[in-house]
Amino acid sequence: EINNAGFTGGFDFIYLPIDPETNANKGYAFINFVDPPTSWRFKVTFEGKQMSQFNSSKFVSVSAAALQGLEAN
Repeated sequence: EINNAGFTGGFDFIYLPIDPETNANKGYAFINFVDPPTSWRFKVTFEGKQMSQFNSSKFVSVSAAALQGLEAN
């Protein structure tokens, strides 16, 4: 869904934790974008919206991590 929205190549890492008991995602993800403009475009595109690939009533909320960059994490 993220790639289909035009973000292919815009990130180099994504972590979507899965609950092994329910086999469902835990409701959050970490994405490392390749540059700040791409992260801002992601926020503008997805903030407050629902991901259509998941059966969930949750809405996307985008926030910056305390540690920035793949190497720092």
